[in-house]
Amino acid sequence: MQTVRDAAARVGLDGVRNVALEIAMSMRIFRAEGYQPIADALRVHSVATAHLASLVCRYTAMPAAQAFLCGLLADVGLAVGLMVLGEGSRDQRRPDLSYVWPSLVEIHEGLSARVAKHWNLDDDTVLVLANHHKLRVGNVVHPLAAVVLVGSSLAEALGHPFPSPPDATAVPMDHLAVPAREALGLTDRQMELLAVEGQRLLHDIAL
Repeated sequence: MQTVRDAAARVGLDGVRNVALEIAMSMRIFRAEGYQPIADALRVHSVATAHLASLVCRYTAMPAAQAFLCGLLADVGLAVGLMVLGEGSRDQRRPDLSYVWPSLVEIHEGLSARVAKHWNLDDDTVLVLANHHKLRVGNVVHPLAAVVLVGSSLAEALGHPFPSPPDATAVPMDHLAVPAREALGLTDRQMELLAVEGQRLLHDIAL
């Protein structure tokens, strides 16, 4: 594969966009002065979730490219919050992350959605990012939110959990991985295959 055109022919324009976005975010968005260890853990979880969400789509009717994008950006609001805290407090003592982390977690869905809207991403992606820890939009399960939740739970099971700073107050989150997989119609056997395939995939991308 020698040119961008060759790459586009192989993985599609959406695939090229997602790879470029992953690289750009790793270089800039997941950089947080004074908070780099947690930003690194968040980057790894986000990248793992993106790839695993795309993998989940092999067993559903959901579009893999959009699932990858939603998985990658689901927690971008947290990354932006860390970056702002780091850059905004260069000349003074930075806030103790164990205290501010719960607040960041509580507002990060909205921040992620605002970032996506600012980047002119499609309305459905914005909607998923705004509700990816809720599963439902109104009274309806959003299938892409379910895919992201399953991808995130697989990332955790495979050693790349949603991060939390030491001593941070735990933020209660609904355990929605099982309802998410049920909404997608994923069987126990398919989840076993996803765990095996996911482990291989994460190894291939050096996570």
